[in-house]
Parts: sequence; structure tokens; C-alpha cells
Amino acid sequence: MISSEEFFKELKFQLDKGLPFVAYRKPDIPNSPGVIKAFLQKNPELYRTTDYLESGFVFAPFDEKEKTILIPEEFADYLETAFNNSETSKLSKIEEPGNSENSLEKEKHIKLVQKGIDSIKNKAFKKVVLSRKEIVQIPSSAKLKPIEIFLDLTQKYPEAFVYIWCHPEVGLWLGATPETLLGLERNRFNDIFT
Repeated sequence: MISSEEFFKELKFQLDKGLPFVAYRKPDIPNSPGVIKAFLQKNPELYRTTDYLESGFVFAPFDEKEKTILIPEEFADYLETAFNNSETSKLSKIEEPGNSENSLEKEKHIKLVQKGIDSIKNKAFKKVVLSRKEIVQIPSSAKLKPIEIFLDLTQKYPEAFVYIWCHPEVGLWLGATPETLLGLERNRFNDIFT
């Protein structure tokens, strides 16, 4: 395990050099520091998998017809750091953009969520996935800093799986999700919804 400062310097190096990487933090366990893990690919190659026999980090598309991308363990350095949300203020200096959320849109979304909850209670659905689009105006003078956004997400969403995934040929993804979509049991992936 390395220090948080060194860990994030390594992520920034990968980003600056255009090398693929992923960093992620599983949901926090109460009274315990979170552990952030990363795979830092040593070359810019785009690796794919179809049989999932390789070890590493898999980034699968929503469309099953598309190929799945892999950061292979054999071509990557693995890092981890113990991370406390109190450290975020030391490492991250993200400025909050102006509130772009219209109160009418917020109220509309709250009603939609309640409608989804009611439908589940009435057994119309087993699961409902609701989403919304939010447009945030960022001043042209502002430079987005993905690693700082990742840090911000770890602080704002302690009960979520938080990740930053980057490959120069594919793009950059950041997110925080409360869902576990797959479970692992005896080296086999299982859809937890079946």
C-alpha cells in the first residue's frame, strides 16, 4: 500500500502520458478507511476480451455486440492506498459550478422516483432504473480535472462504487453507482438479479 499522495501522483502521470488506467473505491465500510485500488497499464495498447479468462480490470459496454475492453494484470501495475474522506479536502480543490438544477426539474424527478417506488410496491416491476440528464455550464476558462472529480465523488458518495476509467483510444468515464451488478462466487461471475 502506498500513500494517498503518491497514489494520486501516479494516476495523474498516467493521465498526462495518455496511458490507460482505472481507479476505483468500493463502498465505504463504517469506521474503516476506504481502500482505493488502481490498475495502471504500462503501454497504450487497446486489449479486448471475449472469454473473460484473463486477470485484470474489465470494462464492458452496454451493448453486448460491442467488444469488452480489458486492462490486463500482466501489462499493468497494481496500486492501492488506504484513503479517508477527510483527506479529500487536502488533495482535491474542486470548485462547485453554479447550481444548474432547476427546482421544477428536481421536483419532477422526485415525483418520478416516487412513482417507481410505488410501482415496485405494487409488484408491477422488480426493479426500476431511473435517470436524468443534468447540464452544467462550465466556464471556458475552467479546466476539468478528472482525478479531482474522482476524489470529489469519493467524498460525496461514500456508499457508492466510485470509479475513474481512462483509455486514450476509447475515452474517460467517471461515476458513482450504488448498485452491484455482478457478484463473484468461486471465480465465477453471477448476475445478482436472477
